[in-house]
Amino acid sequence: MDISDNIRRIRKEKGLTQKKLGELCKIAEPTIRRYEAGTLKPKLETIEKIASALGVGASALMGVEYYDKKYPDLAQASKEYEGFIDYLNSLGYIINDIYSPSQIPVEELEKAGKMDIVPEECIESGFVLGESHSVEFIKDGKSFILEDDEFDDLQKSTKDMIALKLWQKSQEQK
Repeated sequence: MDISDNIRRIRKEKGLTQKKLGELCKIAEPTIRRYEAGTLKPKLETIEKIASALGVGASALMGVEYYDKKYPDLAQASKEYEGFIDYLNSLGYIINDIYSPSQIPVEELEKAGKMDIVPEECIESGFVLGESHSVEFIKDGKSFILEDDEFDDLQKSTKDMIALKLWQKSQEQK
């Protein structure tokens, strides 16, 4: 289902008319009609307004595409991560993501400008419960683990090495 079908379906499930939905999200009824007909594509901010009026998350209207549009940098990093994992698999490595509970010092969140997400009781204790990520490599019965920053360094250095080799080849052809 595409976004137009999802708007119509959820609106009907909620027992709303196009006019009422338009009133709730301050969008003209003809515009709602065009969104549902698929003749007009709403902007991301409009999708969020419609979703809010319908009492659902924007991803209920757009699917996972919402996160790609809302957080393009994260989407790109995720694609690169998945591509690198595929590359490592092609070399015969089995890759396992490992997530472990961890305590994040409040001062790290303060430096990152994310204090708005820190509950008051965590400020007093100095820590926020979080999750750390590491990656396990398995090949030929042997395994080793890289912490998240080590894995990022491996990914970046591999990308840089490929770029260097391609540049060297391009220089040889001149």
